[in-house]
Amino acid sequence: MKHSIETDRLYLYPLSFEQLKLYLQNDGSLEKELNIQWHPRHIHPDLKEALQNTLLPGMEDNRNFHFFTLWTMISKEHNCMIGDLCFKGEPCENGSVEIGYGIYPAYERKGYITEAVEVLCLWAMNQKYVRSVRAETLPDNIASQRVLQKNGFVFLGANDGLMKWQLHSDFIQKAKRNKPQFIS
Repeated sequence: MKHSIETDRLYLYPLSFEQLKLYLQNDGSLEKELNIQWHPRHIHPDLKEALQNTLLPGMEDNRNFHFFTLWTMISKEHNCMIGDLCFKGEPCENGSVEIGYGIYPAYERKGYITEAVEVLCLWAMNQKYVRSVRAETLPDNIASQRVLQKNGFVFLGANDGLMKWQLHSDFIQKAKRNKPQFIS
């Protein structure tokens, strides 16, 4: 897939503006375009709101679309979408971006999301203005906290009911599990 990141088990594919609209339709049209199998998926209300209010408008403003789109996770083995990742906008003045992610229930506990977070953070840290990646988790979301810990994120503390995490640029030297191939 053009403009994707490839690991041993996954393609991470950044969706275009038109593909994001197809994603929201959730009728198999996106999967047909990507030539992958379709399985109905639940689009979390928070993700739907982010797509409609932040990501799609950010792409319309001709900003760097990689920071305003969903990166869909496609399993090579199953030839279908198994989860999604996104950045919550462009890097701020200090070079920090925030990442969010989710995996479909049938593919949980198989290491896919840990693998995807690692390679997308590696991609981000290789961008000109990115110096760190942030994430937030709910205190009771142990699985998400483990994903971040496995990827070298440091716990910064809690605020407003959320746990705050950060990954610094030294992560690039430590990335070891997956040697991603960046496809242009």
